[in-house]
Amino acid sequence: MPFDFEAISTHNGWAIAFVGVTIVFTGLICLSVIISQLHKLVIFWESKGKALLTLRLKKRQPALLSGLPPLVQETARHFRTLIPIIGQPFALEDFRSLAAQRGIEVPEYNINRLIQEGFLVENREGNFIWVDEKRG
Repeated sequence: MPFDFEAISTHNGWAIAFVGVTIVFTGLICLSVIISQLHKLVIFWESKGKALLTLRLKKRQPALLSGLPPLVQETARHFRTLIPIIGQPFALEDFRSLAAQRGIEVPEYNINRLIQEGFLVENREGNFIWVDEKRG
């Protein structure tokens, strides 16, 4: 049995070689795409807790907050995450100190806007309660 081009053609050697080359190059292309996007996976993995918390907050955020300016909405999200830690009712000073410990800025204007909108309600002792629905 001779080993020449005629034998390769007779036994479908060209088709087998083409399929082999195609498989190898497809694998190399897939590997290069995975490696080029690997940094995004690492970033997500490192910040997965924050990303999951953000997704949960967006799910739980009531439609009532959507009418507020973005900075006030951000303050409302901070209230929502820190209130389980501080408990209700709470003093604004305690809330501000907890927020400062965690590196969160809480502008006075945003707090006043949340009070005006009815999300923060003051009780008789001068403490505040967070409500998810506006009171009319």
